[in-house]
Amino acid sequence: MPLGLAHGKMGICIYFFVLSRYEENKEYKSVADKILDEIFERISEIQSIDVKNGLSGIGIGIDYLIKNNYTRGDINKILEDIDDILFKNLSYPQYYEKIDTFHTIHLIYYLCVRLKDQKENSDEEYLFKELIIQTVNNLYERINISFYEEPLFYTLDYPLPQLLFVLSEIYKLNFYNYRIIKIVEELSYKVLSIIPILQCNKLYLLWGIDALNKQVNNINWERHIFLLKNNINIEHILCSEIRNKNIYFNDGLASIYYLIDSLSDYFDNSEINMTKKKIVDKIMSSNAWEQLKGNQQYFEMHTGLFNGFIGTSILLKKKIAYD
Repeated sequence: MPLGLAHGKMGICIYFFVLSRYEENKEYKSVADKILDEIFERISEIQSIDVKNGLSGIGIGIDYLIKNNYTRGDINKILEDIDDILFKNLSYPQYYEKIDTFHTIHLIYYLCVRLKDQKENSDEEYLFKELIIQTVNNLYERINISFYEEPLFYTLDYPLPQLLFVLSEIYKLNFYNYRIIKIVEELSYKVLSIIPILQCNKLYLLWGIDALNKQVNNINWERHIFLLKNNINIEHILCSEIRNKNIYFNDGLASIYYLIDSLSDYFDNSEINMTKKKIVDKIMSSNAWEQLKGNQQYFEMHTGLFNGFIGTSILLKKKIAYD
């Protein structure tokens, strides 16, 4: 099995750590520790640097485990080698020109996560800031008209909402805000003309625009937010656009749950709570669980954190614990 975050052992490692805490089960923690040891032992096998399957995803996973007290360690020392490889790949045209825009967005997010771990006014902080600036500019130069196109089906791989979210994360870091404002102004001409056809994609785009506008406070973007919100039919999403077996994060109910939960400014509490209950009920009654138990090939295809039952199970555990 691959080692990556989205489809591999890093995601499974997180699953068992989370499960051990909610179930108060030391055996699950032992499994998680063993998987983490294996990841460290085999990390040299990973050739890619992307978040889904590569080194930066491993880094984000380890960062999550340390910051949530599942394991201990000096995050900067642990991720030093990964950071060095990313710096090499993102600093020179012969490397970064081979990375597509979608994966570049994810890599910028990784750099933002790592910048927060650096000591203020240190050389490391300066280097991360400079690399973020360079990578953002390289990405922005490569965005073309196809970047804005809505996917035919709901998927978290819709790059536009992800770009808007990552720009909001950079803005929070408060070192390149003048440029982010300029990018927002330039993006406005295209973004504010987009009303996705699918209700799911409207919800996803609303999430991305809202995340960015909470930082830049642009009146035109605020108007578009309410235009999107007033054109979203949650019932249609649950009854028509998401099929019975779509219970996973990448294209299904698990991510819809989190999108709804994060948009409390635009839906009242009773509507959010009712929608979340309907989502959980639909997940629990899905035919996907029977297929996972009865079809080995389907099980192997849907084991990951991003495209499998592991991510969905974490959502259910947190929901049960919260209730």
